[in-house]
Amino acid sequence: AIWWRSETYAHGMLIPLISLWLIIRKRSQLTRLEMGPDWTALIPLLGLCLVWLLGRAADVLAVEQMATT
Repeated sequence: AIWWRSETYAHGMLIPLISLWLIIRKRSQLTRLEMGPDWTALIPLLGLCLVWLLGRAADVLAVEQMATT
């Protein structure tokens, strides 16, 4: 709903379209990739979850948004 009302986030409507275009453009390379879990990504993810939780506890929306981007 924010994308419709706010001029600041109006570009949000383009993100799914651009993402789809990029996926279609690189689909031949994407099909050759080996998929699997990367456990090293868990450490920064847990750190960002902690930052988000602290922002939530302090009721600081900017910190919450920074942790989720």
